[in-house]
Amino acid sequence: MQQIKTFLTLPTGTSKQAIKLYTTIFPNSSILNEQTIAQGTPNEVYVADVRIANTSFTFMDMNKDQVPPLNWAISLLYTVESRKEFDTIFEELKKDGTAMMGPEPVEATGILLCCWVVDRYKVTWQLVLNK
Repeated sequence: MQQIKTFLTLPTGTSKQAIKLYTTIFPNSSILNEQTIAQGTPNEVYVADVRIANTSFTFMDMNKDQVPPLNWAISLLYTVESRKEFDTIFEELKKDGTAMMGPEPVEATGILLCCWVVDRYKVTWQLVLNK
């Protein structure tokens, strides 16, 4: 079956750290497959297939000078099931990152809480808690 999968490219040495964070704070998350190509050389590349909150991602490390910059034009949206889950994930993503918006209600849409956070790996997340 064909599908669209998110592919995140991060600077060398950070994909493993990001994966550890994400698979720890989001439920139903695990590393499915990982490999290192050209290990021990200047061209070493780490690649991993990961499931985060039941969604498939591929991560790849790339030389810092070649990594395209991430920005908030594309974000990962996660709907939480409780205020406790919202607070826990928000605080973990915000550590060494930036809260761009919120948490705050968006009353016209029925959203109890919403926030945009750029985490320490420069990945932008939206967290939503519906009423």
